Amino acid sequence: MKGFLFDVEVMWGYETRLAGMAKTAPSFRFPPPTTILGALAFAYARRKGYGEAESYETISQLAAGTLALSYRPLNSQAISFQDINKILAVRTPHENKQDLSIPPIQRIYKYFDAPATGKTSLSYVGEGKGVPSLRVMIVVKDSLDIRQEDIWSIYRIGSKESLACVTRVVQCKPSVNRERVKTNYLFPEVPGISEISLEGEPYAENYVPVPYVVSNGPHTAGVNSTYGDSGLPDAVTSMVIDSRTVLHKLTLPGAFRGRAHAELSLDKPYVGYSCEGEVVVGIEDSY
Repeated sequence: MKGFLFDVEVMWGYETRLAGMAKTAPSFRFPPPTTILGALAFAYARRKGYGEAESYETISQLAAGTLALSYRPLNSQAISFQDINKILAVRTPHENKQDLSIPPIQRIYKYFDAPATGKTSLSYVGEGKGVPSLRVMIVVKDSLDIRQEDIWSIYRIGSKESLACVTRVVQCKPSVNRERVKTNYLFPEVPGISEISLEGEPYAENYVPVPYVVSNGPHTAGVNSTYGDSGLPDAVTSMVIDSRTVLHKLTLPGAFRGRAHAELSLDKPYVGYSCEGEVVVGIEDSY
């Protein structure tokens, strides 16, 4: 296995809206793990020469080879909101003149809309000057051809307007911690991961988990499904609509920037991966 620890700065924040909802969907306060994986998949597919036709296979392949994927904000505060945006539909010529997918000029009012789109602003709250950032750690199997250049090529987190810049990448051989770990990274609330103590302000959101564990055992069920456990078993949108999501928790510093971490007890197949002093929870490589 191999691990990558990297810092990514955001220009203003990001749009990571709830899949399957209408155009007025709110934005997650923090990006789902699948969003981080998607940002990496875009750079990975470009190096490999994959097109949009292979998009599902690409993201499923990356998910199947991922042992751990998590992040934590660096001196940053996230605020989700919705604001009014004007949308204009431009009519283009079409060979089929009977195509009514775009309204005719006689109904010009249908060319415009003003939905309240969801966004998340990430602001720097540290001392002095700084840029709001996330620190991400991903651990993958040796068989997965992820390289540092793929991570350096990430330039957005979420929508195409959510510009980002990777500022640091460290490749490492993670050490494995079993049974008990202390982490300040995002972790899922699933059987097999028990909270011993929390220090800081806990925040929770429902995400599609990466890595994706499917099992009927008492300690290994991440999400119950009939699709198998090779990567993401279905489109992320369908998984959200079918409520195959998991509550993820992140401990944030208190009002006076106190410490934030969670002490966890781990049962198989979950273990902790440590790299450069950072610890995330994932699935054991032999599982």
